[in-house]
Amino acid sequence: GTYTVTVTVTDNYNAAWTASRNLTLNLADMLTLTAQTYSWTEGTAVSGSVPCSGGWSPVEFRIVSGGLPPGTYLNPDGTYGGSPTTAGQYTAVIEARDALNPQQFAYQTYTYDVKPVAPSGLTVDVRAGSGVILRWTDNSCSEANYVVQRSDDNGATWSEIAVLPADTTEFTDQHAPFGNTTVRYRVVARALGNIDSDYAENGPFTIPESIVAGFLGNDRAYKIACDGNMVYVAWYSDLLDDTVIAAYDVSAQKWVWAYCWRSTWGCDDLCAATVGGSKYVVAREGNYICCIKDGEPAWTKYVKPSSGSFYSITIFSDALYALGYTWNGGNNDIFLAKLNLSDGALVNSWGIELDDDGAWNEDEWGTALAFADADTAYIAGMIRIDRVGTRHLIFIRLTDMSTDPPSPTFSSACYVTQNIAGSSVQVDSVDSVRADGSGNCCAIVDEWVGGGIGSFVGGVSVTYNSALGTWSIGWRKLWGDGTLSRLLGSDECGWLATFNSIPNKCVFAQFDPTNGDLERKQSIGEKAPAYYGSLCYDASNNRYYKLISTSYFLDDNIAARDITVQTPGANIFSLRGNIYGAGVTVNTAPPLVAIDLSQINPAGSPYGDDDAAVFWHNP
Repeated sequence: GTYTVTVTVTDNYNAAWTASRNLTLNLADMLTLTAQTYSWTEGTAVSGSVPCSGGWSPVEFRIVSGGLPPGTYLNPDGTYGGSPTTAGQYTAVIEARDALNPQQFAYQTYTYDVKPVAPSGLTVDVRAGSGVILRWTDNSCSEANYVVQRSDDNGATWSEIAVLPADTTEFTDQHAPFGNTTVRYRVVARALGNIDSDYAENGPFTIPESIVAGFLGNDRAYKIACDGNMVYVAWYSDLLDDTVIAAYDVSAQKWVWAYCWRSTWGCDDLCAATVGGSKYVVAREGNYICCIKDGEPAWTKYVKPSSGSFYSITIFSDALYALGYTWNGGNNDIFLAKLNLSDGALVNSWGIELDDDGAWNEDEWGTALAFADADTAYIAGMIRIDRVGTRHLIFIRLTDMSTDPPSPTFSSACYVTQNIAGSSVQVDSVDSVRADGSGNCCAIVDEWVGGGIGSFVGGVSVTYNSALGTWSIGWRKLWGDGTLSRLLGSDECGWLATFNSIPNKCVFAQFDPTNGDLERKQSIGEKAPAYYGSLCYDASNNRYYKLISTSYFLDDNIAARDITVQTPGANIFSLRGNIYGAGVTVNTAPPLVAIDLSQINPAGSPYGDDDAAVFWHNP
């Protein structure tokens, strides 16, 4: 305040002088600036004052080092304003000085975090096989990166899956966890200094258990095989006008190799196995056979029985077995050839003839082969007694399969007759056979029943008693509604087929091999037509891979399906057999040519044209 001060001075002579003065006294607390970190957003107006206390007014402010974010300012009176134009982290040292004499000074460092404008409009397009496609709107003018995060537990925890350049507006997640139903995504714009915008988030989503194999243009699915976490797919590409064989790593969720098989237009068989630490894949189209070892072409061969052809190939141990038929003395006999897996060289070949009455005039076709152990193999196929009438299902047991030099021994054989409502069941084709060390076998077949009853997928089981040398019939099933059916593939304990009563759909069924009861029934093609294809079974994970041609790959393309089941009557009869040497021609075959993996399932392909789609289900 202001005070009057009077001073009187007296000397030794008692003379006195008096004077008064007004005195103004300025008292102030210590001048202090309070530290603070500001969180601003790019393009959003800001205003306020530097936090200051104490000192004598007026207090003046200035920046002595660093600077405020571009687009903002500091007034001498300590107020600030503007709109930050560039995201990032900034620091400024601000000085404050008051009006006292002597003056007080205060200094403080302030941090300004300017967040980028958050992205908006995040959409998540969950496409099987082509990954999960994320798209958003870029609203920032100064972000350094866009960061994509994924939660696999409905938002409880998050992980960064991609750091993308500025101005990016799309990302494809090729590694979303198959089958997860609680996947969420969020995208954030990130500025220099790791300053993040607010999140744009979406979810949860279900990631389909499927992949897509195909190119621009239509692709026709043919065959599929698996070995551990590796899945191998063969399809025909309209674009290339050739067959494509490719390998997909389910664990890594990526294609690892692909080849175009020149001058072939399909695939009749595809099998895979790990032998001696190497991964082998063998494909057959007609009499052409190719082998890929550890992702590299090993050999291609033309292999043809004398006056016959093949139905199937099987890898066992270090050999490849080719099974079919050959013409012998007026009738068809079963033909079996053994080739070295490593180089495709012919080891040996045999004819197998069967007989029911000593006339040796039956027609036989071998179509499926399975090994119960290293020495014992079972063949399933068809027989026409005396070369006339109905084709019946046959089972043949061979022993001494591991002898060196190879010399398989005929052990026993049988054929099964079936009937329903008084009409005979005819076998049109046998797709697979399953066998174990106890003599139990089951085969999956295409069957036809006369009398207008119709067409079915069939299953038959038999058991061979090695002690008695006899066969016994087990379960029998006719699956379907009688409309024309076509068995696309079967393996172990499942099948895939089409039925005329449900056009443009593929029906998958998984059954118990001990009794033929269906455990899983599905229709594929609820949203878009599904046709062609095959399937394979991964025993290590109890997982079925189903390959079909379709243009729509999401889980809602699959629905539960009731399947009609009938049990035909059956009888079983023994057959005698004979093995003899049979000729075979081996020559060169078309080559395999590597394909750029980026061509498989290019962006934009999954909708609008047909691709080879692989669906599967976990245990």
